[in-house]
Amino acid sequence: MKEDIEKVVVEFTNHAAKMYSWLFSQFSNSIRNIKRSEAENVFKMQVSKYSFELKKQLEEEVNLLAESFPETRGQIKTLLSEKINYYLQAFWQKCTSL
Repeated sequence: MKEDIEKVVVEFTNHAAKMYSWLFSQFSNSIRNIKRSEAENVFKMQVSKYSFELKKQLEEEVNLLAESFPETRGQIKTLLSEKINYYLQAFWQKCTSL
């Protein structure tokens, strides 16, 4: 059972890192022509849009992984929800540092 959880965490981390990178690239492209000093509200809307998309994608991945291991579903969801929060916070900080 412990091996299952470790396997799920590795799978999730790999998926999350790829999704994080891809969405940050998309975000960067979306704000390329925005002058933040003149359009802060547009910038913030883009940050929110891509943060929400990251959260949605990561939650879908957690649900898929949890369904694969029904005996540890609760543990998996709890553990990976913490990882989702970590990725969302990192994404928000990286976006707002631009």
